[in-house]
Amino acid sequence: MGVAPGRYQVIAYNSKNCPAASEYFEIINPPFPVIDMEDRIVGCEVGVGLDIRDYIPNYDPSVYDYQLESPLGIYLENKEMADVQISGNYFLRVKHKDLPCWSPTVPFELIINTIPLIPNFDYGVDGTGVKSEEEGGIFIDDPIRFQDLSSGNAVSWEWDFGDGARSTLQHPIHTFGKMGVFQVQLAITNDLGCKKSITIELPLTLSYRVMIPTGFTPTLSDNNFFRPKTKGIVAMEMYIFNLWGNLVFKSDGMDTLGWDGKINGELAPAGNYAYRIKMRTVDGETIEEGGRLTLIR
Repeated sequence: MGVAPGRYQVIAYNSKNCPAASEYFEIINPPFPVIDMEDRIVGCEVGVGLDIRDYIPNYDPSVYDYQLESPLGIYLENKEMADVQISGNYFLRVKHKDLPCWSPTVPFELIINTIPLIPNFDYGVDGTGVKSEEEGGIFIDDPIRFQDLSSGNAVSWEWDFGDGARSTLQHPIHTFGKMGVFQVQLAITNDLGCKKSITIELPLTLSYRVMIPTGFTPTLSDNNFFRPKTKGIVAMEMYIFNLWGNLVFKSDGMDTLGWDGKINGELAPAGNYAYRIKMRTVDGETIEEGGRLTLIR
């Protein structure tokens, strides 16, 4: 039967029933510290053990001794808990130094990850896969598909495109809409809650492209309209003049097919003409192009 804490005196009697009293003494039963362990502890690095002491709240080896029972029935005390590498159910208890009584055990589960979590991704223009300048480059209004190439049983994905936009899709599509060098980050999480991330720099330096033909042939099935080929252009005005400076064609809009080689409904004479084109890019820049073209019959 345990003795309650308090102040005590021992009185002994001899065979003649004569008492002998001790000095007063005090019994102290200090409480055990609260061990509020997490129910599950995960080690995310493959093959790397955990120092369980880091997970014990208010760990204080100067006052207490700690004992850990492993799934194999092996007991580890204090410093021996510094590199635990076996997954399974563990039991932890504590006692005051120089006192023999241990606290009740606290159970928890330890899981050491066995599959490396490696984030990786690639990107390219959606539908074409264009990525490099040699392939034509990526323009600011291009929808870019990001392809997750990670390994390690990821179950969730967090994308930060570096322009304030985010996504939780595995393979998102994003349009930046402006020039810049963007730090695109992918963070992946596996079923154990382990998280890794990777950041790749994505430069967007092209906002538009204009390719103006030097001539056209209205009577052919191909190349029968004069119109620049554009990318990243949202507004366009085009003027065609003859060599005397007279306006022979005008268009105002991106939906125009271009000049069909006619003046007032009649076929224009073959020869040289002048053009002037005003355009506005997707990022608001105004550009003008002018030069000569040849109408061929």
